[in-house]
Amino acid sequence: MNSANMTLMPTTGWQITLIVVELIAFFCFSYLLVKKIRSKNPYTHFEGKLYWASVLILLFNFILYFYGI
Repeated sequence: MNSANMTLMPTTGWQITLIVVELIAFFCFSYLLVKKIRSKNPYTHFEGKLYWASVLILLFNFILYFYGI
């Protein structure tokens, strides 16, 4: 394939939205995971729900990217 013919696929609005949501979920997941490792205190109810929501969002986005949707 000629490299001159290779172009980036244009991103649509929903793809940009998924990327933004995934970045927010990744930062929430990272922050809460570090807090869980460093602290002996358990999560508050909200932090626990936020942790599992971020895990589910990351898993959902991984599945979307894996299947190329």
